[in-house]
Order: sequence, then structure tokens, then C-alpha cells
Amino acid sequence: MIPFSTARPRERPSIAAKAAAPLAAAFAIVALATGEPAAFGLVLVNAVALWIFGSGAEALAGRGWVTLAMLSGAAGGAAVALACGATDVATLAAAATTVAAAEVLTIYLTRQRGGTVMSVVLVPWLTGIVEIPALIWALIWAALVVGLSLLGAFGG
Repeated sequence: MIPFSTARPRERPSIAAKAAAPLAAAFAIVALATGEPAAFGLVLVNAVALWIFGSGAEALAGRGWVTLAMLSGAAGGAAVALACGATDVATLAAAATTVAAAEVLTIYLTRQRGGTVMSVVLVPWLTGIVEIPALIWALIWAALVVGLSLLGAFGG
């Protein structure tokens, strides 16, 4: 299954979340270029989470609140990484995007109870678009964060 969008009210287009996801993807490329594959994977997973859940959170809570949550989460994550002795951009990006994505996921899950994520299923004979509960995708994101962290996404 490949998630691509949340079921959300479409009052106005998402700006903050759709700007944060490509920025995180750019940091993922920097992490890959510096030879940190686990950090690359983690930042890429966070970019996808920001893309999918960010627009729904922005529609539910407002652009200002979501922007503030993403910026404060990214600053807090980077500050913790610096306090723990991080020196490279990949580790700082992994920490910053992880906390920012966690903020967005929290906003979406608390504001949209029972929310769903539109996903493409690529299984032969079952191919199509289905709605998967957002909580399941949030748990998948959390499992990927833990797994990539154990592989060294935050430094060795």
C-alpha cells in the first residue's frame, strides 16, 4: 500500500505542510550524499509523513498553528540533537524532521478522530484506492522511526 492523502476538508490549499515536505526531502538527499543511509531513510519517511498528514492537520487546526508546531518541533529536535553532541547535518535533519512530523501527526490524530488515509493498493486482483485508518499509518511511521533509529539514523 502506498499512502497519498488524508481525508480532510478542502477549505483552502495547504501551504506550510507542502513546503515542509520538499524541504525535508532535500535534507534527505544531503544525508544520502554524506553517507548516512539510515538518516536518509528516516528523513525521507518524515517527509512523507509531513506531506500526507500535514495538509490534513493544516485544514483542521489552521495554517498558523501547524506552522508554529512544525517550526518549534524542528527547533526542539535540533536542539536535543545538538545537546547530545550531534555534529553532522544528517543527524540534525533526522532529529528535526522526526519531531516536526510527530507534531503534525499529533495534531491530525487529535483533531480528526477516526480519520483515514487514502492509499493505493498494488496487489494483483485487488488493485485500487482504499481508505486505511490514520492511526495505522501513524503506527507504521512510528515503527519505521524506531527501526531506522536502531540502524543509526541519529548517529552511532
